[in-house]
Amino acid sequence: MVAPVLFLMNRGTAIFTLIRTAWRPVLGKLSGGKYRWLRRGYQLQAVLVWISVFGLVLVTFLSNPIFGLLLAAMLVALFRQRRKTADSEYGSARWGTVRDQVDRGYLCGRAGLVVGRLLPERNAAKFPAALAALWHYPRQADELAVRVFRSLRSRRSPRPLIVLPEREIVHTSVYGRSGSSKTQGHVIPNLFLDPSGVIAVDVKGELAAATARQRAEVFGHDVVCIAPFGGQPEGFKAEAFNPLSAVNLKSPHLVSDAIHFAKALIRPDRHDHNPFFIKTAIVVLDAVLSFLFCHAAPCDCTLQKLREITVDPVKLQQLAELMQQSNFAGGYLRSKGQQLAALTGKTLLDVLATLNTQLFWIDSLAIEQATLWTTFPLQKLLDGQMTIYLIFPTDRVEDYGPLIRVWITAFAHAIFAEGIGRPHPIRFYFDEASLLGRDMPVLERMLTKGRGYQIRTNFYWQSVQQIQEVFPEHQAQVFREQMSVEQFLEVATYQSAKEISQWIGQTTIRVEQQSHTSGWSQSETTSVQPSWSRSWSDSTTVNQQKTGRALIQPEELLQLPADVTVILKPQCPPLLAEKLQAFRPEQRTELEQWPSGTLPSPIPPRRRVWGIIVIVLLAGVLFWAACSHDTP
Repeated sequence: MVAPVLFLMNRGTAIFTLIRTAWRPVLGKLSGGKYRWLRRGYQLQAVLVWISVFGLVLVTFLSNPIFGLLLAAMLVALFRQRRKTADSEYGSARWGTVRDQVDRGYLCGRAGLVVGRLLPERNAAKFPAALAALWHYPRQADELAVRVFRSLRSRRSPRPLIVLPEREIVHTSVYGRSGSSKTQGHVIPNLFLDPSGVIAVDVKGELAAATARQRAEVFGHDVVCIAPFGGQPEGFKAEAFNPLSAVNLKSPHLVSDAIHFAKALIRPDRHDHNPFFIKTAIVVLDAVLSFLFCHAAPCDCTLQKLREITVDPVKLQQLAELMQQSNFAGGYLRSKGQQLAALTGKTLLDVLATLNTQLFWIDSLAIEQATLWTTFPLQKLLDGQMTIYLIFPTDRVEDYGPLIRVWITAFAHAIFAEGIGRPHPIRFYFDEASLLGRDMPVLERMLTKGRGYQIRTNFYWQSVQQIQEVFPEHQAQVFREQMSVEQFLEVATYQSAKEISQWIGQTTIRVEQQSHTSGWSQSETTSVQPSWSRSWSDSTTVNQQKTGRALIQPEELLQLPADVTVILKPQCPPLLAEKLQAFRPEQRTELEQWPSGTLPSPIPPRRRVWGIIVIVLLAGVLFWAACSHDTP
């Protein structure tokens, strides 16, 4: 009686597959859409497969109870082996599996941070993850469930992208030496998929060339290319931005904002053993900027006017006299004017020489055309509908680093002035972040307080040690603690590999010690009837004990393939992923066509209704088969 039931189930599965393949266009017109019906079809196939497996065990048991019990024992042993927990006496570090990524929603949609592609794994490891995506994703994620299921089960389907959800990723730090595909493997893919407002430091011009048209056509953004020396993509004009125009002249914090712009304009040298003149130059700039913000007309509140005052000692002394007569901000400008007036003689000349060394780039005609006024509405950026590229040639970015610093400061101040609760996130992409230089207070403010203002940042370094060039001493540790994820591309130094190995931690392993002994023994007795005996002994002893070992040793990290990247994220096992190569046409096409959407936060608990139904059906089939077998 059981064999006909199995025959009908197998035929039913084949017929259902044929209908689903032949009538796929019809499914899209039915209620719920094509992906809902495909997902239900895959679920039905999985149920029929499990029923067939239990039916096979049942038929075997009814035919031969011994073989049936052996088969059931083998299946139970296989299931328990897959769910076997690792030892953790000396450490519980482990690599994140496909199942971990499915359960956390890392293989879904395009709303988040793209960190790579899923590494190829054996089918046995991907099968439970594919079923988890098929059964446990919420109902509104049918397309994502079908896409992930197909990617994990079909070799013809491309392996899915690993996309960390936007809700979990605030600040990101990526490390990789020159040529490790930081731009092609991380920056460009994220600019392809990130719908939020973007401010990108483009030191080569390739970011705008690769993604500007995509962001304008797909996301509907206003693309702004600020390129003082050219390099903007074809079809886009070079815009101008006066950083001082971003300051709200009616703000009660107007004077205190001046110090941030002053520190942004001065890029101190980390090897300077006499910082007196640098600090005094910052005081002078703070005083001049405070006066311009308070009393100058908007058309005169420019970097060129600042340069005009600080290059002439006479004008600086005249400004000090005017400031001493001002009652603005409760006498704040008066005290600043007194500080300026105290600078005389050789000290004043040395400070002005320092300012001339730091601000010489303002005299460039190209810089004047790019900073004299603002040619685009900044409100569009605050609404999340604008992408801004700060484009500089590689051979000029070192000299004009202070301009990038003051532009970033201006954008950050405009965002902070908008207030908390703004719904549209804005992400900063700092390519070659070490060029920003030291002592930039707005960066620390963005990292520690920017989350409530919807500020997101991506930093790209050539090594971990470069962080010290921007965040000195204790600030470097604060920077590392604020990172939501750290990603390493092509680890090249033993020091970095050792640090990563320590971050990942230790795991518990079993060590076997084997000893082998063998030998002859002989005894002889002399008497009236002499006798002797000889025996051979052979024994092997195996001792097994647990010990701790780094999950991956530094030398093993250095030997990883060049296309493998290491992803470290708090509250998540470390991940290994394959780097993306955005310059490959097939990968770029896949980025453009990857379905939009994401899972809700938090992911709903797994629904067990279907599992209960399957268990009830199997129990009913088993009971019916047993009754039929006993019937004469």
